[in-house]
This record gives sequence, structure tokens and C-alpha cells, in this order.
Amino acid sequence: MPVKPRVLATLVASVLIVVGACSAPEDDPAPPTPPSHVHGLGTNPADGQLYVATHNGLFTLADGQFDKVGEASHDLMGFAVVGDDHFLASGHPGDLDAPNPMGLIESRDAGRTWQTISREGVSDFHAIKTFGTTAYGYDSTSARLEVSTDGGRSFSTFDDSTLIDFSVDDAGNVLTTTPDGVVRLRDPAGIDLLGPENPFMTYVDATGDGWAGLDDHSHIRILENGTWTRAGRLPGVPAAFTVETDRWWAATSEGVFESDDEGKSWAPVQ
Repeated sequence: MPVKPRVLATLVASVLIVVGACSAPEDDPAPPTPPSHVHGLGTNPADGQLYVATHNGLFTLADGQFDKVGEASHDLMGFAVVGDDHFLASGHPGDLDAPNPMGLIESRDAGRTWQTISREGVSDFHAIKTFGTTAYGYDSTSARLEVSTDGGRSFSTFDDSTLIDFSVDDAGNVLTTTPDGVVRLRDPAGIDLLGPENPFMTYVDATGDGWAGLDDHSHIRILENGTWTRAGRLPGVPAAFTVETDRWWAATSEGVFESDDEGKSWAPVQ
């Protein structure tokens, strides 16, 4: 059965992360248990700290412990690190009296406090990526991939297809994954760069000189010369995947993991 799309928040928060989890190898150290469902990962360039966006707020992970950031317990469905102490997010508010969904929110103090930028009570961005001054967000409410050139204050539609995840590379090319398994790669002019025969991918990200993804069986796949080749494999059901310059991060139902060899091998973050 294919993994359900991230359009329905309840499915994203539970099915992709909880159902069908497998056990980590006995010889591997047990990873720290996430405080709740993980939706996003990112490293703050200001201090090199890994931040983990979850169903119950934002956490840092160091020395084998999850530490809560700030007082808010927002369900952060979308999360992106933009720069030093500068984060973007979306999802559902921890305060039941606040507008739901939150729209696009921003933190300039490494997640301790958040301010609304736009679309409060309208949009629930399940994935957020930035390319220079351009911001992209997949709005699960409207089932559209939207783009903003003014810091997220206004958006226009880039793609009206139902998506699971997407990423943007340094050239502005956009890679998207869909519920029926098709992977699409389009340049800024909207021209398709890949054919229709591609593996089902759950999460994808740009690697700097190409693309990598996490499929529905938690295999890492790398796009090389138009072909997706397998690298390593993670235990559990995929929940998040992020590629950074010298380290790749992934979350599954078994915990949070890191790789320093471009996805060939993975170890629990301790």
C-alpha cells in the first residue's frame, strides 16, 4: 500500500510515523526517544545546534536529551531554518484560543518566540523551503505549492498538484513527490527535467550537486545521471529528511539519525 499523502494532518502526524515501524538493529545504540511526532529537522548556523520540530513544539537534541525551546507547544507541521537564529514554521497553535491554522510564522531568536507573517487562520504549510529571498510552502489546506518573493507576506500558486514533499536547489529547480509515486523535477520556467519512471519517494532534499530522498521503506536514494540509486537504509517509518553541507539528518518512528557519508550509513543522534 502506498504511504498516504501529507494533505491530511492526522495522517502525517500518525500514519507515516507510527504505523509499520521496524526495530533498530540490536548492535546499534538506542536513539533518544522523541517527545512526540517529528515533522522537521534543521541545524542553526549560529551555534550548530540541531533543532527538531514536533507535534508538541520545538526541541534541541544534544547529549542524548531533548530540550524544549521556548514555552509554546505548537504542532509544527512545517519547519525551515533560514539563517542564524532565523526560522520559519507553520502548523497548529498550542493555544486553543488562537487562530488555526497558524499560517506562516517566524522566529528571529532561535525558536524561543514566534510572530505571524501571513495567512493566519488560512494556511497550514506542511513543507517550507527557501531559495535566496524566495520562500516556497506546500499548503495542505488548499493542496497547492505556493511561492513568495516578499519574505512570505504574499503568495502565488506554483503547482496545484497534491504533494507529499518538495525541495528547491541552488538553481531554483523544484523537485516534488506525489502520492502516486511520481517524482517531478522542474526548472524555474516550469519545464520538466525528469521522465515519468521514478521510485516512490516520501521526503526529498537538494544535496548541492544533485538530489537525495527517503522512500516509503526508509531507503536512502540518490539521483545520479537520471537514475535513483540506493544508498543506506534507516530503521522505522520515515518522518523527516534534511540534507546539509557536511551532514544528513533523518527522523523515523525509531528516532533521529545522522549520516556523515552522504546517506550510506546512519547513527542515532546522541
